Amino acid sequence: MADEKEKKASDKEKGRKETGAKKPVKKRVKPTAAGKGAKAGKTGKSEKPEKPEKPEKAKKADEAAKAKKAAGVEKKAAAKAAAPPKPKKTVEPKPSAPDKKDERYAVVRDRGREHKVRKGETIYLDLVEAAEAGQTIELSEVLMVRDGGKLRLGRPLVEGAAVVTRVRRPVVKDKKITVFRYIPKKRRRRKVGHRQRYTEVVVEEIRL
Repeated sequence: MADEKEKKASDKEKGRKETGAKKPVKKRVKPTAAGKGAKAGKTGKSEKPEKPEKPEKAKKADEAAKAKKAAGVEKKAAAKAAAPPKPKKTVEPKPSAPDKKDERYAVVRDRGREHKVRKGETIYLDLVEAAEAGQTIELSEVLMVRDGGKLRLGRPLVEGAAVVTRVRRPVVKDKKITVFRYIPKKRRRRKVGHRQRYTEVVVEEIRL
């Protein structure tokens, strides 16, 4: 029997080679879930288990919680209705600022720098090396004076006008700055720190 099967198989292969036909390929079919279930004696669809009913104690507890929540909501609504209405916020008008036209101020020049000054203000002048605390410094280069509604312009200076100041701190140092200079490809580097110094004064009088 085995020899006959082998002869038949060899004859088929020879016939294919002569005719040029290809060997048939069997397609594999994947079994579906329904097929698997049918083989196992089950249906393809899975049935959900029924939820067990709650015991009577759990039902009573849920009903009590719902009743408590409803009572709390009613209580809050009643309290809100009984509460007195909140008073509305009243916006008070801001006090009006003093009219700047009535102020006296001047524009004064000190060694090339101009300052706008008022009585009682603090200004910083370029360092006065001989200044001492409490010393009086008079600035006579007054360029303009505003006195109430009157305006006096100098040509170039206002005649007879001066600003009297008193030294509070003779030396005041500004923030430090770093100056770094370099020339590329020349091995030239230069780093310098600098703090500008000033004299702090208080304006005591604007004299006309």
